[in-house]
Amino acid sequence: MPPKNKNKFNIELNEASDVHREIANVFQDCQLNPSGFKRNATLLKLIQKKAFESNLESSFNLSFTKLINKVLPVKKSEIVGDRIIKLTTKFIMEIKKDEEKEKELKRKRKLNAKKKNNQNNDENNSEEDHDDDDDEEEEEEDTLCLKFISYFLRHLLRGIDSKDKNVRYRIIQLLGCIVTCLEEIDNELYNNIIWNVQKRLCDKEPNIRLKAVLCISRFQGDEDDEDEHGVNRSTAKLLSILQNDPSPEVRRAALLNIDKSPLTLPYLVERAKDLNTITRKMVYSRIMKEVGDFRKFEKTLRENLLLWGLKDREQSVRNSAIKMFTNQWLSDVNNNLLELIERLHIINSEVAPLAMKYFFQNRSDIVSNMKLDKKFWGNLNAETAFLARTFFNHCQSNNLQEYLEKSFPEAAEFATLISKYFTVRKKIMLEYEQNDPIFLKNINTSNNNTFQSYSNIENELDSQYANDLKEINFIMEQLLTIAKDYDFSDDFGRREMLQVLRSSLTNDKLTDVLIKYTLQTIRKLSISENDFCQMMTEIVSDIRDTGENDINENDKDQDKEKDDEDLDDENGDKSPLKSGSRSPSKSQKKNVEEIESPDVMIQCLYIVKHMLELTRQPLENNIPVSSLLDSIVTTSIRSQNKILREIGIHCLGLGCLLDKQLTIGQLRFFGLCCAKAPEKLQIICLKIIFDILATHGTSVLDIEGNIDTLSMNKLFYRTLKRFNKPKVQALSAEGLCKLYLADILVDEELFETLILAYYNYQNSKNQDLLQALTFCLPVYAFSHPKHQKIMASVAADAFYRLLDNYDEFLDKLEPEDMDTMVEPQQILQNLIHWTNPQNIVNSTEEEQNKSTNHLMIILDLLNGILSGSIDNPKYRKIIIMNLSKFYLAKEINFESLKELNKLISAFSERVIPDCDGISKNSFNKFKTKFAKLFEEAEELNNDKETEKETDASQDSQDQEYVSAFIKESEVESPSKENEIDNHNENSVEGGLKKDVLENENDKNDKNNENDGNDEKDEMNVKVKRENDSFVHIDNLSENNQSEIIEIDSDGDISME
Repeated sequence: MPPKNKNKFNIELNEASDVHREIANVFQDCQLNPSGFKRNATLLKLIQKKAFESNLESSFNLSFTKLINKVLPVKKSEIVGDRIIKLTTKFIMEIKKDEEKEKELKRKRKLNAKKKNNQNNDENNSEEDHDDDDDEEEEEEDTLCLKFISYFLRHLLRGIDSKDKNVRYRIIQLLGCIVTCLEEIDNELYNNIIWNVQKRLCDKEPNIRLKAVLCISRFQGDEDDEDEHGVNRSTAKLLSILQNDPSPEVRRAALLNIDKSPLTLPYLVERAKDLNTITRKMVYSRIMKEVGDFRKFEKTLRENLLLWGLKDREQSVRNSAIKMFTNQWLSDVNNNLLELIERLHIINSEVAPLAMKYFFQNRSDIVSNMKLDKKFWGNLNAETAFLARTFFNHCQSNNLQEYLEKSFPEAAEFATLISKYFTVRKKIMLEYEQNDPIFLKNINTSNNNTFQSYSNIENELDSQYANDLKEINFIMEQLLTIAKDYDFSDDFGRREMLQVLRSSLTNDKLTDVLIKYTLQTIRKLSISENDFCQMMTEIVSDIRDTGENDINENDKDQDKEKDDEDLDDENGDKSPLKSGSRSPSKSQKKNVEEIESPDVMIQCLYIVKHMLELTRQPLENNIPVSSLLDSIVTTSIRSQNKILREIGIHCLGLGCLLDKQLTIGQLRFFGLCCAKAPEKLQIICLKIIFDILATHGTSVLDIEGNIDTLSMNKLFYRTLKRFNKPKVQALSAEGLCKLYLADILVDEELFETLILAYYNYQNSKNQDLLQALTFCLPVYAFSHPKHQKIMASVAADAFYRLLDNYDEFLDKLEPEDMDTMVEPQQILQNLIHWTNPQNIVNSTEEEQNKSTNHLMIILDLLNGILSGSIDNPKYRKIIIMNLSKFYLAKEINFESLKELNKLISAFSERVIPDCDGISKNSFNKFKTKFAKLFEEAEELNNDKETEKETDASQDSQDQEYVSAFIKESEVESPSKENEIDNHNENSVEGGLKKDVLENENDKNDKNNENDGNDEKDEMNVKVKRENDSFVHIDNLSENNQSEIIEIDSDGDISME
């Protein structure tokens, strides 16, 4: 290190070597003393000025770039490189600042000079001004600062395509820092920098791409460089990086540095679905703050932003989204909660209830101050009703009884409130019907248009009334949602509410959603399920009777009109128009029945549908429900009206879930509808079939005269191959996965069809199907060993068939469509991963080592190659390269390992000689690894055989011991023959594992006149194995004395 000068600002430069030495000293000091950047930058500025005064400007530029060249190869991790770059940036900022000061001083001098001059000739003055401007422009072009920056940038650009990644990194880092300091730049140099930096956006090194993003983001302010859509070209490049770069760090850099504008906002919100958790979190915690007021977002953007954030799988992302909604967005609307709710467009919002749930959970200060008074309840709109419902749900779930009592009315008052809004809804509908007779005429006389349900009647109304009807329906939905969880412990309030709901259900022509909530509330208010079903049956009967009365009244009106027309004809007042418009009374009655009857039937079917959803009792014990199925549902299924058929089939499916016998009789009908009906009806029937199998299992199949398992599997197979109906495909895949996960279905061929559907190119755009299988296939494989075994049994065959599918489409696709096809390499790796026994949850190491899943796949793959099923060298190479990824252990069945060993030998002789070097090396590694494993398995198998032989020999020896004892016992104690025989049998069969032999001998010795006893003593014989050398037999006599009989290894018996 050179000695320090007492005054570093006293510099003398006489030669180029002096310039080089001084710059080198500054660089050296910068590396050793990182805190003196400003002083070192001042030194460099002074050296440059002295060099310029000494006509050594070119020497300064050359020496500076030479020293910078030594920094370029420094690795990213070396901090000295960053220090030099920081010094360079500081130096350029300083000389740029001095240049601006000098320009400002010159401008002030010129202004002062102009004020002192006596302006006699305006033209001369204007010419002088023009000359002065030209001189200033020349001075600007020739300034020391601009010349150095231009020289230095061009020098850096020469090495931006270097093969050394460190050089590329340092150059792009320097360019980014320098461009930040510049306010303007030469056009030619600007285009050169843009061109080269854009190339680095595609660099293979992520850290280089990141620095390129930072550099090109500085050029977004150029209004002259815009495409046909008004987007700056640099911004367009950053948008492409934001969507497509594989590195999350690079995507985050683009996200942070891209201009926030209405054009880029959708792309910024899109990053809320980024694969990287940190990036998703950054969208909510930082980007949205930079964007500003959320009210300038489009409705769809707001909805998606909240939906993706509040339903994110990571808690940290959800917390950031919650904080954004509860704090930032509330602050944007000046803490006006109702305005915040209004901005969510709650009537059709999917995320609004979830957002308010999190809002109340995290803003307890607002909850504690909330109070819903009578004025609030008397003037409900969509926002206030939604606020009441979400607040009620929050209080219910958190048991906040004091808030419920303070803000919500008594049960009877609440029933009156609901009745009031039902009345308002009815008035809105009647008001429009009275003001628009043309609408009623179209409804009553149209024979060609399909009748629409009252749930969609607003589509036929005037827009003003449609909006009013939609809002009042939404208000009623909120109130009924509250009612189904309301406290009706007060019997008077319960009866009032029940009366209101029954009346509305019968007379108010409710929508499907309102019927659903109404029935849920009535079910809660009912005494029992039978009472509920009986009540619904009565309501349906009342609705049908009302409908018949309406038809009769219309018939009377039409007959009266006919009589009036006939009277006019008799008086000679005939009109061709009137005559042509008349029709017979019977025809009119038929038209009225065709139009009015579906209206009543649809409302009744909705009631039956939601009643069945709330019923759990079997149909055989529920007569009211059975009668409704026979009278309403069967009639609707036979109707020509599509809506009636769809709802009727749905109701029939719900009924089948309650009755197994009904299911057996109707399953064939559902299968036929699923095979031949329109797509919408196919989806309904397919859902019903899956629900039936999930409820009743496969016990409803293979019954004589009904559908069998094979036919059902064929049906599922066909639905998976309907590429022109992606919704049916996705539903079939999802339903099959659920049945397989529940072990309801176990067929291997059908499961293989799921794998084929997942990788089939024709399904590459069916995102619903891909999402379902992406989750379900690995979950199924990892959930249980038998699941994984099923997947392993079909993996090889599925791979063969997918290779054929790949070849089939490979020649048909355009190059741009090739990215949508999954490569065979990826397919095989996925199958290996899914069938790896180490991935099974809660599996022990012993179970993993004994698994033959991967061994089974290897045998199938190698046999396929040997048999010629796979003759493409590319595919053979893929299989060989992945052999080492299979999991094999020495504990696997040895006979299977011997089979694989023979197969490897045959493979080495017949296939490997024709392979390339990479395949040979990969196979040899696998072969060496397997040879070692096979040797260990063979030793383990030999140990097991030896152990078995030892056990067999020991068992034989035990039998000899027992036989010797039996013989001796027969000699010494003939009276105990039966006891010893029994002992011998148990000893031989059990291998002396049963130690206690108990026998009771009750014999009468009539020949023994000396003994006066008629019975012999009980004899307990115990056999004990000790030290493998002898057996102890305790002969317990009546005197409790133990007589020990020892049998040594030679079979000799001794008694003690």
